[in-house]
Amino acid sequence: MNEGRNVDLPDARLGATAADGAGNEALAPFLICRSARCHCALPLKHVAETMRPVPVERIEGMPDFLLGVASIRGDVTPVVDMRRLIGVDIESKPTRFVSLRVDERPLALALDEVLGIRHLVRGTADRLPPLLGAMHDSAVSAISTLDDGLLLVLQCAKLLSDEVRQQLAGARDLR
Repeated sequence: MNEGRNVDLPDARLGATAADGAGNEALAPFLICRSARCHCALPLKHVAETMRPVPVERIEGMPDFLLGVASIRGDVTPVVDMRRLIGVDIESKPTRFVSLRVDERPLALALDEVLGIRHLVRGTADRLPPLLGAMHDSAVSAISTLDDGLLLVLQCAKLLSDEVRQQLAGARDLR
């Protein structure tokens, strides 16, 4: 994987840090994935495993980016389509799932490719541009570039809102 630009995360979201060889502050490791032409960085502390996609059961009334739920390691797990979450509408099926654990709750991301693990460093990239200021409370905490596409640094806890989780719980109770 080619070296991308550094990503500057707000202090409240740093987690563990260390220094890299150039004296820059290296952040905790991230799993780098790709959806369409956009790369995303997931904090490795939340990643349980990567896998081939498993069958997903659609639940009516959920947001477009929520593909449905799947049984992953015995847990009923919401599956978020990363491409739809970032606004890319592609008809092909995702080729990988990344299973996450956020506050002991399971979540899976459906995406196109898992590229590897990388330590991002505190550095030169901008925080979200003003045009994307409405995304401040969204799942994206920073944006930069990597290779030939965007790199979105994600906050796993915000990939699925509490409101959507409550809707999912209600749908399960109806069964």
